[in-house]
Amino acid sequence: MAEQKKPAPKPEPIPQEIQNTLMDRAFEKKQSAMEKEIYGPNATPVKKAKGGTASSRADGCAIRGKTRGKMY
Repeated sequence: MAEQKKPAPKPEPIPQEIQNTLMDRAFEKKQSAMEKEIYGPNATPVKKAKGGTASSRADGCAIRGKTRGKMY
């Protein structure tokens, strides 16, 4: 008689969190490749200036005498 083979067990489904992480990594990889294609392999991102908080900027203006409380 011929032996009957047992079917292979089905793999467990991948949890949604892991699927999302894998999709995010794939997206980032594509985006990085596109950026290299557009900007070249040696391009580095430009650092942007940091302005601090709104109150610190306002304090700086007042100290320099630029806000005099004029009424127009």
